[in-house]
Amino acid sequence: EAGASARRQLPLNLLKDVRDGSARRESLGSPISAPSPRQKMEVWVPDANALWVKGWVQKQIGRSQLLVQTEDGAAVKVDLAHNGGEMLTVNPSIEADMTSLWYLHEPGILANLQERFAADLPYTYVAHLLIAVNPLKPIADPLMDEYKAVKSLPSLPPHQYAVAEAAYRALLLPDGARMDQSIVVSGESGAGKTESAKMLMRYVTWRVGQGARVASRAG
Repeated sequence: EAGASARRQLPLNLLKDVRDGSARRESLGSPISAPSPRQKMEVWVPDANALWVKGWVQKQIGRSQLLVQTEDGAAVKVDLAHNGGEMLTVNPSIEADMTSLWYLHEPGILANLQERFAADLPYTYVAHLLIAVNPLKPIADPLMDEYKAVKSLPSLPPHQYAVAEAAYRALLLPDGARMDQSIVVSGESGAGKTESAKMLMRYVTWRVGQGARVASRAG
């Protein structure tokens, strides 16, 4: 818990270092080819323009400073004395559920969402929560039948259908375990709330209709 707390606080400290000069960028001329991840630790460092850039730790300078070579060919000195003694390590993989990330920090979350967005995968879980990044173009929806039939919803790609199906299944639990369900859709203007709400209502309407057909046949 203490380590996780330090990682949550670290981005703010690093951004402060950009302003006061604790993390300094020095030009290395032409970009240098990145070393193998097996040779150097891959980390995130703050950047005034890109917010975060990826880099590789080159060496330790003095007691608390590290020299980091960024992917755009700059050298950044990061003073760990101002950063809780930790660096923001780059995650080794992109995950559909961000609770599976090795390192859960600001640049790790942003990079995971960005990589999935670039692969036309705008939906990502954080446990039972769904983050929907507006794809800004049409994206084909999966088959509703897949979410209805599957036993384990997390085994399917993240989608509004999975959220709606989980709520519907909770309404089918026996008395004593069943509770009313609600789905909260929130976000900034233009984030895609309306489209997400449409998908949720479309699925719930379809799912209730499927249940009614089964009940009528049984009767």
